[in-house]
Amino acid sequence: MTEKTIFLSSGKVLIPGKVKGPVLLSSLPLSFSRLEAQSGVITDRRVDVFGQTIRGKILVFPSHRGSTTSPAVFLETCRQKAGPLAILVLKSDPLLFFSALLAKELYGMTIPVVEGIDKRIFSRLEPNTFLKVDGYEGRILKIL
Repeated sequence: MTEKTIFLSSGKVLIPGKVKGPVLLSSLPLSFSRLEAQSGVITDRRVDVFGQTIRGKILVFPSHRGSTTSPAVFLETCRQKAGPLAILVLKSDPLLFFSALLAKELYGMTIPVVEGIDKRIFSRLEPNTFLKVDGYEGRILKIL
């Protein structure tokens, strides 16, 4: 049986890979320094996804708001197997890219990163939405 999908967006591939899974959508910038590493739970009370986990999710958010500790916390989260499946952002930054790149180099974890997604994607996603990310072509599809 063929999986039914609809095209949502495309973007620039920073880290290639293919995944599918549930979405965790934040309308606000996120900081990886505000994660509980063992669980992947977001501890930043200022964001709309406070208390939710990035573990096993396709993380969709506008941009990274981080400090120099962000890669260290993100890497520990990945080492604990609590990291995201993929990262989709409007605008990336070197710390975000570096974090995902190090997860691949140090732990063999491929976390596709696609930037420059269409910001209208935020209005098209709801809780429990499943996405398919083609992190080779930069295509984001909604699984129906």
